[in-house]
Amino acid sequence: MAVRAIRALLVASPALVAIVPAAKIVFGVVPQATILPAISIMHVSTFPESTIDAQSAATLSTSRVQVTAMAKDYATIKAILAASRLACQFKRGTLGGVSVAAITVDTVGPDFQSDDALIFYQSIDFKVTFEQPNQ
Repeated sequence: MAVRAIRALLVASPALVAIVPAAKIVFGVVPQATILPAISIMHVSTFPESTIDAQSAATLSTSRVQVTAMAKDYATIKAILAASRLACQFKRGTLGGVSVAAITVDTVGPDFQSDDALIFYQSIDFKVTFEQPNQ
């Protein structure tokens, strides 16, 4: 659920979509034939917050969502990460159909590059606190 909220914010950001078209902001692994730049959004972990009312329709949970920028040059991944941070940091409300209480930056990963594939990549992780329906 948290990945839907993050993608909704990313594709709604004019600054980010000017760098990475919305069609290249994907859940999971970016297909190998994709022309860069692109963004991969992946779920890392989820844990429930302390439940106050076991009979409530939803429980607050916090997920860690990793946003990985991939590009052919270093400057572009830095621009993608900066735009991603601005698009997501401190947002809340109904985002991608998910009731979000808060989004904050968790960690920013190291710089990587693949000399063989001529790809630069780096990730930023967001903590997304949201209402998860009790099943």
